[in-house]
Amino acid sequence: MLRKKLTGRLRNTFFPPLPKTREQVRRILTKHCRSMRPKAFVEAGCAVCGHLVPLRFLTLLSSYEGSLALLIRAGVTRKERFSLSEPIEELTGPVLAEGCHHICVDCEMCLNNGVIPKHALVRYNWIGEADQLKGLTYAEGILIARVRHNRCVVRVNSGRVRMSANAIMFSHCRPQRVK
Repeated sequence: MLRKKLTGRLRNTFFPPLPKTREQVRRILTKHCRSMRPKAFVEAGCAVCGHLVPLRFLTLLSSYEGSLALLIRAGVTRKERFSLSEPIEELTGPVLAEGCHHICVDCEMCLNNGVIPKHALVRYNWIGEADQLKGLTYAEGILIARVRHNRCVVRVNSGRVRMSANAIMFSHCRPQRVK
C-alpha cells in the first residue's frame, strides 16, 4: 500500500487516513449512544420556579436537604372557588408547582444561600392549576398572554422568509414589586 506524506501544515498526516480500529469505533458509538439517551434531552419542571429544565440539571425534591421555609408566604396562593359564596382560603405550606417533583440547580443554590430565587413562584408568579386555560386556541392564547412577541420579517425573491431584525417582546402587564 502506497502512502504519500503531506507537506505544509499537515506534515505528520498521511492521506488517505487509516481506517478506524475496533476500539475507536466502539468509543465513537458509545459516546453517540450516551448523547442520544432520553436522560440527555428529556425535560421536567422545577417545583420552585416552574421552568422546564433538562433532567440532568434537576435534583429530586425529596432528596433536597435544604429548607423550603423561604417559599412560605401569606397572600400568594388561594384555593379555587367555584362560587362567590365560598370563603377565600389560603393554601398552606411552601409555594410549589403542582405535579413537579424536582428542583433545578439555580433554585437549589439560591435556597441553600438563604435567598428566594429570582423566578420563584412565591414571588407572585403562582397561578395554580388552571383547567380553564388548557384548551385555548392560538388567538385566545395571544389575547391573555403576559408577553407579546413581535418580529420583523422580509420576504426574499426565492419565496422564503428571512429575519431582518431582532425579536422583540413587549410586556402586557406591569411587574409587581416584591417586598
